[in-house]
Amino acid sequence: MNRIAERTHQLLTRHPAPALDLGEVVRLIEREDPLLARDEESVFRLIRSRPDLFRVLDPWRGAWRTLAEGMVVARGSAETTAGWGQQKRPWIVALPPSTEQVGTDQHPLVGRLRESLVWLARALDHDSVAALSRWSLLVREETELRERLLPDEGSRSPTKPA
Repeated sequence: MNRIAERTHQLLTRHPAPALDLGEVVRLIEREDPLLARDEESVFRLIRSRPDLFRVLDPWRGAWRTLAEGMVVARGSAETTAGWGQQKRPWIVALPPSTEQVGTDQHPLVGRLRESLVWLARALDHDSVAALSRWSLLVREETELRERLLPDEGSRSPTKPA
């Protein structure tokens, strides 16, 4: 068993958000367990090697990734890239064992939403850009709702670092 993958799974399972982008996962590892910190590429390889623990959802596959990166370069500054191209990194979802419930220690509504989004990610058609876009929108809406219901926990969101 890979200690980094196991620890990352524990961290993501305890995190209030149902999914984090790869950069946020790396920052979470660095913050919570600095001895296990690695670069994004290494963490991504480890996560991809454990499909039993993680689901990787990449919104920009193939030619779309090249187009998105080209738009960022063409626009220039970081502040102009905050629009549609914001989610360039893959989403990482920690998969629970099939008998375990997710988010049971949170507000009932937030826990149910988190559990639903994790299970939707498990069954999501990886090749459908439309399905992945809808799921990404649901994750962002869940984040907004969580921030309203749980102000302390909501600040640890996929779009806002702690």
